[in-house]
Formats: sequence, C-alpha cells, structure tokens
Amino acid sequence: MAIDGRSLVVVEVKAHSAGNVSGPARPVLAVNRDKQWRLRRLAEAWLQSRASRLSFEEVRFDVVGITIGTTGAVVAREHLENAF
Repeated sequence: MAIDGRSLVVVEVKAHSAGNVSGPARPVLAVNRDKQWRLRRLAEAWLQSRASRLSFEEVRFDVVGITIGTTGAVVAREHLENAF
C-alpha cells in the first residue's frame, strides 16, 4: 500500500530472472485476472477494517515488474499506474 496525494495505491510487485523461459515475457504480465480479483478483495477488506480512520478519494492498483540479472542487479523495471 502507498499513498499518492488523496489516492490509496495498492502496489503488486513481481520479479523474475533475466533469461527466464518459464512464465510471462514480462513480470507485470503475471498479474492475471485471478490475481487482480484477489488484490481487489484484499484491498476491500483492508479498507473496511480501517474505514473509521482513513479517507481516500480513489483506490488505484499499480503493478511493478522487476527483472534481475545474473549478478543480482536490477536490469529492468516497469511501473504500470492504474493497471486495472
């Protein structure tokens, strides 16, 4: 969870190794419809448990993808704002 102005941002971070042949071509593509549904339900429960203390104009779902090279360094990153 993060805050961006008056927005609550639910951030899902996915990582994979460079040259990985299994899974999606880019880490952000691992957030499929099922994962999106689970994230929405999680955010809803989190907000309900804090409704009396928090107020946001919107809830946004971002996805961040990280690709790790063979040395362990980040070789690529991708940030999809309002991904779904």
